[in-house]
Amino acid sequence: MLRRSLTILLLIALAACATQPPAPSPAQTTQGLPPVNDELVTGHIAVIEPEALFELSAEQQQTFFEYFNDPVNQQTAEHERVANYLSIIMDRFVYEEKTLTAEQTLLEMSGNCLSLANLTTAYARLAGVPIRYHFLENNPVFIFADDLLIRSDHIRSVLSGNWSGEESEAFQIRRDIRVDYFPTDGLQYVDDIPEALQYSMYYSNRAVELVAQQNYASAFAHAQKALAISNANASAYNTLGVLHRRMGDLAGAEAIYLHAAKQFPENPTFLRNLSLLLQQQERSEELAAVQKRISEIESRNPWQWLVAGRTEHQHGDFEQAINSYQKALEIAPHMHQVELYLAMAYVQSAQPKLAEKHLQSAIDLSNNQNTRMRYQRKLMALKKAP
Repeated sequence: MLRRSLTILLLIALAACATQPPAPSPAQTTQGLPPVNDELVTGHIAVIEPEALFELSAEQQQTFFEYFNDPVNQQTAEHERVANYLSIIMDRFVYEEKTLTAEQTLLEMSGNCLSLANLTTAYARLAGVPIRYHFLENNPVFIFADDLLIRSDHIRSVLSGNWSGEESEAFQIRRDIRVDYFPTDGLQYVDDIPEALQYSMYYSNRAVELVAQQNYASAFAHAQKALAISNANASAYNTLGVLHRRMGDLAGAEAIYLHAAKQFPENPTFLRNLSLLLQQQERSEELAAVQKRISEIESRNPWQWLVAGRTEHQHGDFEQAINSYQKALEIAPHMHQVELYLAMAYVQSAQPKLAEKHLQSAIDLSNNQNTRMRYQRKLMALKKAP
């Protein structure tokens, strides 16, 4: 539930997100922007400017300054005051898988980790406190939505304190404060995220969310905005490829995947999506070469096991489907949909107790009320079955 830097991964006819490098090498930022077919979208699509991400209403600012400037709090360091204020208001927060501006986050008292980073940035700016961002990775969350597999990694904000000790001293100390929904010490710190890339993530996240809503024109505009801010945003490249394919421009999708594969040579997502295009067009020789490249850089990804399990399931090979689903869960233990598939496979292989166990896991992992209710009805029906 912690995570939220989004990118689309493998689509059933398209793709999903892979790890987005937080600090790309120089070679990855000199390739330029991908070739985009602007004729796919007509008319002007409004997209907010980056500075608006961190704007708060006059009332929200006043409430913060009343706390920050209260004489009672003046003995507390400025970055600690910001963190303390966040801790007070976050008691009413609800984590949700949606990307919001700072003002929206505060109004709705909800959002994902990027929403919290936007709100933290807004307060840090008001207080004049330096802020930076960490990219974390360990057991990334995968979300299955229709024919999209979305991978969700995690970022957190860090409020910087002042250095203590004399400048002439050999050692100085600075007590920074990490701001997050939950403790993240178990997650692997990968790198600091450049400011431009952190801003860009808002637009690429929104693009993914808009693709899932089939609002392609707005998704297109947000993905382009993300790349205009930082061309190191792998998610935005992938989303543009997904959009070109969904909007009927297969040649444009192919050109974007090829461009992105050069930009991010260790990221297999673009090659996976390219292989789907080549397979559809029966370009077997090129497909073999791309699949060979994928195998050389393949990272841990549940998609292949999920697709294999569903195919085996449909063919009635339930034991093999169970094996494939379990392998997918080893990689992505937070996917409640796979728990559901496992439960269905266990039902059909006459193992009702194991089916109940995995249905309960699906309920526990889902953070959508309607989905939980649907799973609970299935579990009740299963328990009543003779």
